[in-house]
Amino acid sequence: PASRRVVVGVDGSSGSAAAFVRAAAQARQRSATLDVVYVLPEDADTRAATMARVMLGEFTRRVCPYGVGAPVRFRVELGDPQAVLLLARADAELLITGHPDSRAPAYRPPDAGA
Repeated sequence: PASRRVVVGVDGSSGSAAAFVRAAAQARQRSATLDVVYVLPEDADTRAATMARVMLGEFTRRVCPYGVGAPVRFRVELGDPQAVLLLARADAELLITGHPDSRAPAYRPPDAGA
């Protein structure tokens, strides 16, 4: 069905990269859409949201350079990550996140000349 979804929360860390790979595999197995969610602080501005969308594209191409093998939807949301991901999980088959204690540095997109 078109409404089948697997949600994954990413932040650019190695833990979220592993979560992304697991979620992509689950989306393929379930013939589901992969919802990739990146959460910014509530007070983030438009530029931060735009850069987050760029980061999502670069992050996913780096983690899965040959594609995911399932439909993908990128979402940049504002707020508390736990609350946002719980809401994103509504009506999804599965929610996957990286290990919250991951100490790996977050992936940062190249400076856009700002």
